[in-house]
Amino acid sequence: MDMHIHLMIEPGTAWIRQPLYETQAEWALLAARNARRALLNGFTTVRDLGSAGFVDVALARATDEGWVDGPRIFPVGHYITITGGHCDFTGLAPGILERGPEAGVADGPDEVVKAIRYQISTRRRSCAPECTRMGRTGLWLRYAPASPQSSTGLCLRRRRSLS
Repeated sequence: MDMHIHLMIEPGTAWIRQPLYETQAEWALLAARNARRALLNGFTTVRDLGSAGFVDVALARATDEGWVDGPRIFPVGHYITITGGHCDFTGLAPGILERGPEAGVADGPDEVVKAIRYQISTRRRSCAPECTRMGRTGLWLRYAPASPQSSTGLCLRRRRSLS
């Protein structure tokens, strides 16, 4: 069992550039190949902790239906982070990959609620009643150091109330 995997990312590559050069269809094909590799390496269950375009949700359905070979997948969908936080691709020119709650970037309690509701309403297969929340800024913040905890207690209480 692997509880932290990202099937749509190619290990060892400049994955941070993936959204600039590849389509979500290509990510889905890559994820299907990586799911098969995970299964061949002995993993019968994995939890994909965040992908774009709900690739992980579609792949979970595809493996369940027998369309592709792979382990049992518990998808999370989009992670939820703050603007400039861990997994918000920053340092790019203005207008490139600017995202909001529908893509998992949420600032403040109201946007966190909107992001979670979007996740729940968009999933076609709700096999994982969770969202991945990035509570701190992190490695992907290109020009600034990591900051302290950025999700407030109010955000977390609102998130829990939706569960």
